[in-house]
Amino acid sequence: GNDYVDSYLTAGLGCHQVHHLLPFQRSAFANVYSKGIVEEECRKMGIPFTPPRRFLSLRLPEIFKIYAMSTSKPSQASVWAELSDLEALRHTVSYIQVGFAGVGSL
Repeated sequence: GNDYVDSYLTAGLGCHQVHHLLPFQRSAFANVYSKGIVEEECRKMGIPFTPPRRFLSLRLPEIFKIYAMSTSKPSQASVWAELSDLEALRHTVSYIQVGFAGVGSL
């Protein structure tokens, strides 16, 4: 993957390991730029520097599996059973209506 694209897609967390060494950089793109320098210095000092896990190919499938394909209720047999549950659908629609009307509206 491309570090700049990963940084954009992950809201700056794609190369977050550099941020822990250089915390005062206020830009994710500065972290991407500094990553090569940090990696080289780590290699000189014998410190292992593992590459970050790519967002689109490694992290996104895990996030999808954990959040999108898991049930919110332990009693549901599967995601598809939960999606076809009319009570859950009514609950979702009510949340959407409140979101459009504004939180706290009656």
